[in-house]
Amino acid sequence: MQRGISLENNLEKRILNSIDARRNDIVEFLRDLVKIPSIAGDERQVQEFIASNLQNMRLKVDVWEPKLSELKLHPGYSRVEQDYLGRPVVVGVLKGRGGGKSLILNGHIDVVPPGLTSAWKHGPWSGDVEGGKLFGRGASDMKGGFAALVMAVKCLAEEEIRLNGDVIIESVVDEERSGNGTLACILRGYKADAGIIGEPTNLEVHLAHAGSTWFRVKIDGRAAHGGLRYEGVSAIEKAVQIHEALLKLEAQRSRDATHLLFKAYSNLVPLNIGTIKAGVWPSTVPEECIMEGRIGYLPNEVISSVRHQLEDCVKQTAKKDAWMRKHQPKVEWLGVWDASEIAPGHKLAKLFKTAYKKILKQEPRVSASPWGTDMRLLVKYARIPTLLFGPGEMRQAHSVNECIRIQDIMKATKIIALTLIKWCGYQS
Repeated sequence: MQRGISLENNLEKRILNSIDARRNDIVEFLRDLVKIPSIAGDERQVQEFIASNLQNMRLKVDVWEPKLSELKLHPGYSRVEQDYLGRPVVVGVLKGRGGGKSLILNGHIDVVPPGLTSAWKHGPWSGDVEGGKLFGRGASDMKGGFAALVMAVKCLAEEEIRLNGDVIIESVVDEERSGNGTLACILRGYKADAGIIGEPTNLEVHLAHAGSTWFRVKIDGRAAHGGLRYEGVSAIEKAVQIHEALLKLEAQRSRDATHLLFKAYSNLVPLNIGTIKAGVWPSTVPEECIMEGRIGYLPNEVISSVRHQLEDCVKQTAKKDAWMRKHQPKVEWLGVWDASEIAPGHKLAKLFKTAYKKILKQEPRVSASPWGTDMRLLVKYARIPTLLFGPGEMRQAHSVNECIRIQDIMKATKIIALTLIKWCGYQS
């Protein structure tokens, strides 16, 4: 028994030393990823780069363009305006020897636009390194996490450590707008015993994420000349009443919401109005106002109940106003990102915590993400228990001068590598 423990410890040291020795390679791989602009809708070039790298790792590589006609038939499909021509999904499979558990390593390669590039100290596609950080759009969300997933597999392969179970690396597109890239992998037939998504969790282990459902509220008014505005009814003024009521609903839901994994957040179920459109002319009383937003919900809530709460809030507010009683605001539902969770006692979570403690010499912080991720698709539709873990902070995501700490990439790579040998089994 002692000899087995000693051999295992020696193997772990060998893996960790190997990753340290490849620090420059890991950083350069991430720099290359960041230097290739891959704004959602234009991911072809970066996917070609990733496919080439996975082929060089001797993985079996599958590259295909998802078909909207197939995606639309699935209940997990999210409506998009653009198809996937020239926007392939890339999957690389490292076949195991047999007899071990399989694992999906999933990451989205699309990023949001950088905004005003002159506001960036380092260019959004620079991949510059300064002060132990790597800068660029997507460095944190989530090319850093994807680099850690890929390089963990690469380091094991280069050390000739053969895993028993299959490892499936999924580089998906369009996560920022839909999640259809991961859905395409599910429809393609990719399955595993468990999964890890490299979202930026700041090295926390996230076993759940919140969901959200988007809504639209249409409020009617009555048009009139601005000079006789008292003869009209401003839809904007009525919308203000609805907005105030929705904020009170948010406060009430936040007080009532409970979930152990979300206790770090001051507001567990945020409600946000993202757009307001009203009026056609500065001197015309607006006859219509349209508000669009999202309401968050937890894995232990039922989406139909959450929607009912919002609808009832709008209805009760309208009852208090003479105009809106006769001209009821209309609520429409635009889509939903399901909430998701796995059991804290799942074997993958336990092994992950063990690997974490070996590398960082402390207990991991186990929490949840307050926004939607592709985890929902793997858990709900593919029945694949999945957790979220990666370097980088979500506060950096979508921000000017987005960056990631290099030391966190190294830590994440080591934790993932040790989890792989424990979960999949191995022969060295």
